[in-house]
Amino acid sequence: MANIILDPKAREHIMKNGGTVTIERVKSGCG
Repeated sequence: MANIILDPKAREHIMKNGGTVTIERVKSGCG
């Protein structure tokens, strides 16, 4: 499990993918 969860929505995304979308979600959410 990843420990880089800053947003509550990110947690759901991580559970759906497995914890590897944390970095991708941060990139998409920022840009």
